[in-house]
Amino acid sequence: MIGSLYTLVALGITMIYSVTKVANFASGELMVIGSYITIFVVAILKLPVASAFVCSFAFTALFAWFLSKVLYAPLIRRRTSTFMLFVATIATSMLIKNAIYLVIVRPGTFWLVNASPGVSSVVIFRFGDIVITDLFVEVLLVAAALVFFLQLFLKRTSLGKAMRATRDNPDLAWVTGVNVERVQNFAWAMAGGLSGLAGCFWAIYQAASPEIGWTTLWRAFAASVIGGLNSFSGTIVGGYIVGFSENFVTSGLYVTLGVPPAMKPVVTFGIMALAMLFLPTGLGEISWRHLGHVLLSKLQVLRKHVKSKAGLLRKWT
Repeated sequence: MIGSLYTLVALGITMIYSVTKVANFASGELMVIGSYITIFVVAILKLPVASAFVCSFAFTALFAWFLSKVLYAPLIRRRTSTFMLFVATIATSMLIKNAIYLVIVRPGTFWLVNASPGVSSVVIFRFGDIVITDLFVEVLLVAAALVFFLQLFLKRTSLGKAMRATRDNPDLAWVTGVNVERVQNFAWAMAGGLSGLAGCFWAIYQAASPEIGWTTLWRAFAASVIGGLNSFSGTIVGGYIVGFSENFVTSGLYVTLGVPPAMKPVVTFGIMALAMLFLPTGLGEISWRHLGHVLLSKLQVLRKHVKSKAGLLRKWT
């Protein structure tokens, strides 16, 4: 489930970076907005969870599109450097975060709240302290469906092909008639919607606060870096790698070495460092068929080596 949340935010980061070459540090705050929209829809208005899905996605997508039109698109048209765009996303992130504190989070209200009291769930599996409800399954199914339709959209629709063309060569795409600014605005909207949907799921399972955006952002960036910052399939794998590693590796370190669970960020940054050191192009650039052939050949060589050693051992005995 955690891997699915990281994947949704990371897909938005990858989409923005691949189309505009901007590392969007405001993705975490869009997730926070989605969380509070879910709390408002489910816990206050008492509407179904499906309504929260739609509202969170739609509002954060519209808000991200507004930011792109007002702030990022003018900067990109002026050929602003990548570093200055990076600074602009950080400034936007801080602005949104403090606005949430000012407008929504007041002393003693809407701090560490969630929408779970207004969500009915059915336990489908229980093993000791481990409880799996139908909502866990819904998270995985929604995430899988979004990933499937996103891939289908990018490969089968004209707008998806235009996005891929813009990712590969924006100038050539513009010469061939692609409205690059329209494609970039759409990418911002889709990325915002994915972050808002991740916030919706977060508000159901965890306590929401303005700080969750910043802590989740680094995990999502780690997933995007593992994927190579340009590959959607690599980002999906990276999101689940980060999610599983944070839970299982941290649990293993706690059981064996007594390392406290608060050290989860160390695991995340360690994975990111290893990915940048040993796989700088990311998982998306790997030819899995070639990798399979290489592994198969290595296994065959190892098998022959073991057989020869076994023959020598039998001869010696």
